[in-house]
Amino acid sequence: DKQEALLDSFPFVKNLLKKAVTATKVSQAEIRLQQYQLPGKSILCEVRVRNVDSMRLKIWKAPYYAEHSSVNDTLLKRCLLIQSRDMKLPAANDLNEHITYINLAGLSTGKYILEYWENNATETKSKAYIVFTVTTLTVTVADDCLLVFDKITGRPVRDAIVLSLGQ
Repeated sequence: DKQEALLDSFPFVKNLLKKAVTATKVSQAEIRLQQYQLPGKSILCEVRVRNVDSMRLKIWKAPYYAEHSSVNDTLLKRCLLIQSRDMKLPAANDLNEHITYINLAGLSTGKYILEYWENNATETKSKAYIVFTVTTLTVTVADDCLLVFDKITGRPVRDAIVLSLGQ
């Protein structure tokens, strides 16, 4: 083929094009959601995908001390599985990134881990995790004081006990 022969005479350009083609074929999936959610309200998640036809999601009730950097199989064994679902994505074999939105069912107050991974027919990718909190409370720092407010009413919460994990 003439085009291949022409590219062979420019090895640097040919190598760049091969890398670009390979990069566009790589599958990717990412879910984003707000770190703090209200109890009982559905949770809106943004799902960004490229070359992914389905995903698997699990929501775990986590201990209060769970942080994103500490999520592993040992921690998940101490968590309670709340929800598990497969998510079929619209077919889009165009190598572009696509964004869609999903609603997760409302949860009770507590800390949770959203575990997700690509579940393509050809391979299963590594898992990703999002740690988030469901609460009606919000904390504001004013001078040297912590002020605790109810997010629904906007009123201060009297005699609130605040546990700090070094943050």
